[in-house]
Amino acid sequence: MNILVDEPAGLNALPMDAGHVRATRVLYLAHDLDDAAIWRRVRMLRLGGADVTLIGFRRRQGPLPGDAVVLGQTHNARMGQRIGAVLRHRLNLSKVLTAAGAPDVILCRNLEMLALAVPLKHRLRTHRPVSLIYEVLDIHRLMVGDGLAAKSLRWFERRLCREIDRLIVSSPAFVRAYFEPHKQTDAPVNLVENKVVADDLSVFEQPITPRPVTKPLRIGWFGILRCPFSLKCLDALARARPGQYRIIMRGRPALDTLRDFHAIVQANPDLVFEGPYAYPGDLATIYGEVDMAWLVDRYDTGSNSDWLLPNRLYESGLNGVPPIGLKGTEIAARMAELGIGTILDSADIDATLNAFDQLDPHDVAQLQDATRAVARDTWLVASTEAENLVSELAPDGLALLENPMQHNDGVLIVVPTLNEAAHIGDVIDDLVPFLQRRLTAGAPTRLVVADGGSVDGTEDIVQARIEALPAFDIHLLPNPGRLQSAALNLAVATHGTAMGWLVRLDAHARYPSNYIDTLLDDAIAHGADSVVVPMNAIGDTALQRMIALTQNTRLGNGGSAHRIGGEGRFVDHGHHALMRLDAFRTVGGYDTAFSHNEDAELDLRLAKAGGRIWLTAQTELDYIPRASLGALARQYFNFGRGRARTVLKHRQKPRLRQIAMIGVAPAVAMTALAPVLALFAAPALIWLAACLLAALVLALSQQKIPALLSGVIAAVMHLAWSAGFWRQVFAKPGAPQHESVGLAVASAPIEHVAVGVCTFQRPALSQTLRTLEGQVLPDGTSLTIIVIDNDTTPSARDMVERFAGLSSHSVIYRHAPAGNISIARNAALDVADERGFKVFAFIDDDELAPADWLRRLVARLSQGDADVVVGPIRAIYAPDAPRWMQRLRLHDTHPELGSDGRPIAGHSCNVIMDLSVPALNGRRFDLARGISGGEDTAFFKDAAEAGARLALAPLARLDEPVTPARARLSWLLKRRFRMGQTHGSLLRKHQSGVVAHLTMLPLALSKVLYCATVALLAAPFSGTRNANLLRGALHFGTVAALIGIKDVSIYGHRSTKSGNTSTP
Repeated sequence: MNILVDEPAGLNALPMDAGHVRATRVLYLAHDLDDAAIWRRVRMLRLGGADVTLIGFRRRQGPLPGDAVVLGQTHNARMGQRIGAVLRHRLNLSKVLTAAGAPDVILCRNLEMLALAVPLKHRLRTHRPVSLIYEVLDIHRLMVGDGLAAKSLRWFERRLCREIDRLIVSSPAFVRAYFEPHKQTDAPVNLVENKVVADDLSVFEQPITPRPVTKPLRIGWFGILRCPFSLKCLDALARARPGQYRIIMRGRPALDTLRDFHAIVQANPDLVFEGPYAYPGDLATIYGEVDMAWLVDRYDTGSNSDWLLPNRLYESGLNGVPPIGLKGTEIAARMAELGIGTILDSADIDATLNAFDQLDPHDVAQLQDATRAVARDTWLVASTEAENLVSELAPDGLALLENPMQHNDGVLIVVPTLNEAAHIGDVIDDLVPFLQRRLTAGAPTRLVVADGGSVDGTEDIVQARIEALPAFDIHLLPNPGRLQSAALNLAVATHGTAMGWLVRLDAHARYPSNYIDTLLDDAIAHGADSVVVPMNAIGDTALQRMIALTQNTRLGNGGSAHRIGGEGRFVDHGHHALMRLDAFRTVGGYDTAFSHNEDAELDLRLAKAGGRIWLTAQTELDYIPRASLGALARQYFNFGRGRARTVLKHRQKPRLRQIAMIGVAPAVAMTALAPVLALFAAPALIWLAACLLAALVLALSQQKIPALLSGVIAAVMHLAWSAGFWRQVFAKPGAPQHESVGLAVASAPIEHVAVGVCTFQRPALSQTLRTLEGQVLPDGTSLTIIVIDNDTTPSARDMVERFAGLSSHSVIYRHAPAGNISIARNAALDVADERGFKVFAFIDDDELAPADWLRRLVARLSQGDADVVVGPIRAIYAPDAPRWMQRLRLHDTHPELGSDGRPIAGHSCNVIMDLSVPALNGRRFDLARGISGGEDTAFFKDAAEAGARLALAPLARLDEPVTPARARLSWLLKRRFRMGQTHGSLLRKHQSGVVAHLTMLPLALSKVLYCATVALLAAPFSGTRNANLLRGALHFGTVAALIGIKDVSIYGHRSTKSGNTSTP
């Protein structure tokens, strides 16, 4: 590698001082440092405030326009040589970057540099979030066509494009004619045209003085001169009309394509080559010498030449010189759009002669006037345009925001507990010195113990500490979600006001006395959004010490950064310790669908949002492992399930060490076939032998004979983790997700809310209305309750009128027969339209609303980033309901969340909407689904596809008593079958095509067979058996819908006055 120049100044890390936003660091990987377009992009990035490091290959000799790191020499028309050069530097480039500093953005030009950038991004992501941007200003001819080489290169490009964060093109035709038809990438696209870039824009602010048009007409062909047709055509034009046309060429001729360029020029006195020019300083001069600009390019006819918008278009336009284009190209389309220039009908000499013969000096002068009339920002990059580009390319980095944090910002400490009586008192006592230091310094500090319903006296111990330490801000918070993730979300939502930092502590861990101080020091020193800590497992019993020994080695931890420690560095995951609360809120908090691995899943979202996660080397925590192998196996089983959830939710590719562990359970399962063929036992035996061998090496290195047990312990951990992973993979699709978190504070008040209640012969309606009457509304918000009676007769009228007479709210009753829930819901929306209600909520007629239900929905909707907000529903079981049913919580409703933490679909049993947005205005529920159900799923899916934004209000919970009729397996089976039919019908609607159906139907059938098999094997165990029967019913419903079986009827087909219900 040949480094010709010193690295440019300003490449080292800039401190994040208060009130200062450091420049975005861009590493620009260039395929050809001698290409003028590379330096134009560098100018634009620097104009936008970026700190640019340029590194790449050269195609020529001589001085470069500026500083760059040169990797070597490559050559035109030798793709194989260039690929080899890239491959040689894949491993060496990071050494150069270590000296240059870690970038925020890797910008790579063309495919060969993308091949270098992708592994580079993987190497750098442990240091900081990095955006990978793929810049395409032309499409190489080898990429186009149906030949094997073209298909292979496009396949390679598609694979690499999975890693890019954004695509830059200079012409919309590249996307329209290449990237979209070949489905090369689904990354966001930026159109960055080849406009003129100048450091001093005042150079171009002077008015253009038009040059008098006289004979000969002077035609300029500038830039990279590579088109054989253009040279031949212009030469023929000058020869056919001697003295009438003078062709002036400036730039760099591609002599590998135009081998006789100089000979042709020398033989024609009206064909003049005046050499290279300086960009942008010479543009006014060279265009001031010509009357028209030649933009015809047939170098790649039918592909790149038809698609590009070259820099010549913008240079000539800026200088008021009308262009000459060719019909059927993107250049001609842009010229026609702007009303400028002359467009040739075809690429032949006769058509060119004919076009020019029809032009006289007066015509050319008019064309020049039209060109000068175009707004100058069409041709010239403004500083704001450059700044916007740099802003879009950079990671959405929270640490790049002008919002520095300080030691004295408020600290919220959260300790989730569940039966931690043996430890919680010591945890609080150990925090007292830190709390006292903060109190003395006047720094806000709040300690919250979020308890998940302990039965061992944990709450009593915490309450006693609160009473004994009245000087400190300590709270005991009930955590009905019971999970740690739910505890953190709830604590932030309830007690996070005015706090800047979030500290997460585990009750069963031990922390140094300066633990939180050290975390704050590291977060501020490194500008981190999150600080994670190494974990050192310790144990009290002999077995715990053996488990700890295993967990502290690669045999047990796989080399995880936070398990092996080492020097401080940026990582992509670690054991959560401290986080900026604004970062926590921005990514939506924890996804409480995760009982385990919730921290890794949040770290993934944080990294995608540009957050920086620092693994500290200044402190650690001592972790106490499980006390038995059974408890250890259960823990790692749940770890595996959590990892699978993350992989499935984010479409994430597992790492190599995870892939190895994923294969353990299948390998062990294959041993069942060993009696048929002994080879089936080989994978499991190899894995077990590897565990035992590693244990032997560990025992010898530690000189501890008991360390031999680490092989058995590791095997238990590996197998349990793998089994948990596969258990989650084969769990039913669309399994209920629990709440992520809406943590931001409402910003825009809502003056009026209407709540619709659709009812059908439901005596429990009176209880629902009473809970609506008890709503504690936001200040300035009024409420209207709309009751829609879907019975054949107005059976609910009297009840509603009695309620209205006593209510402090406006109450509207409407009879909308009969027996079709979509009719009722649409009637409620009709009332809202008639009365001008824009904010509208639905609640079912058998649900009970806590006093803060509506306030929480309104608060989330008021944040302005959602048009539909849904909340969860908690089932209330009678004491005699089946235990397996209560344990599985099968009647709960939790929206399924996407990778962005937002609901994938909505439901009408707990929702609030802004009916004024276009995606919802006038939208109605499908009457055909009003009997079978699923009308709400279809309604919100269609709304989302029309642009409606969905969000979750996790604390806006409704309670739903489960009646005896519903607490039966037969009712649940029917409901799941109907849900599967809804899912299948939506698949048919949104994924049409024979291939899609041939894919979906076998997949659904295989899931039915799998669930039936598991249910049969688990027949003695009611919970597992029934859970799989219900999953099978769901998939069977999908199959039924895919093959066209009529939907089952759910609503309105029988009376419920006896207490039964026809609604799910």
